[in-house]
Amino acid sequence: MRSLLSGGLIAVLSLFVSLVILEYCLPHFDVNSGLPPNGQVAGKRYTWGHEVRKNSFGARGPEPAIPKPPNVYRVLIIGDSLTWGAGVSEEERYSNVAEHLLKDLDFSKHIEIVNIAQQGNPLIAYRDQLLKLGEQLEPNLVVIGFCLNDPQPAPQDYSSERASYIKRQKALLLKAISIQRYFPHIGQLLRRTIIQWGEWRGVYPAWPDALERVYDPKSSEWQRFEVALKEIVTWSTLHGLPQPIFAVLNQGSSTVNPTWYSKPDPLLLRFQRWWAQALAAAQSSGF
Repeated sequence: MRSLLSGGLIAVLSLFVSLVILEYCLPHFDVNSGLPPNGQVAGKRYTWGHEVRKNSFGARGPEPAIPKPPNVYRVLIIGDSLTWGAGVSEEERYSNVAEHLLKDLDFSKHIEIVNIAQQGNPLIAYRDQLLKLGEQLEPNLVVIGFCLNDPQPAPQDYSSERASYIKRQKALLLKAISIQRYFPHIGQLLRRTIIQWGEWRGVYPAWPDALERVYDPKSSEWQRFEVALKEIVTWSTLHGLPQPIFAVLNQGSSTVNPTWYSKPDPLLLRFQRWWAQALAAAQSSGF
């Protein structure tokens, strides 16, 4: 009996030590390990080492003057994380770079670009932001920074099959979350593996295939996207503004390997087709 207890204790201790070693080693295999902070740190929010400051509109950047000064030509940019500036400082965002370039080109106008982008927002949310804040911000021009997942109001990787799979795996996922309390990296790896296992087995489609459904002109998501485009144009027209600008924000097809636009891979070819479809929809809506 004593030998059984000793053997059991040794097995438990061995398992615990193995978990501790694995928890220690996992971060060294994570490509994000050692990168600047991304998230909440000591009560402050960072995007890859750049502190995020918010104004009263919930947007990133300085406080825009309300009412707008009479000598200001204000450009209002609305978008998602690409426009918000994930991973870059405020000054490195394309909206800030554009403002400096425009000021250098024309000293006679006081050009101001107000960026009210929010991470993860779809185009229907851009429209809602414009309807809610547009009259208060008094833009002279509206610019939409388009990202390829903007027609999808749900997360980019959403599919009904994926949602059903996650629901069926709720018990396992809860166990992974419980483990994550004591072994954060192991628990996170387990949770990701449980979810990814469904895609590996073909239970639900990969995110590009799921997003492809949204670009079907007959899908409800695409039709809502087109309605939102028209409503943005209508708002600009009713307020005496010129045609709004639809800026397609190109992105790479890999976060690991280079993207060669001269020799597009299959995923980049799909991106290019989506960008062209969205641009055509915007142009036909009056952008």
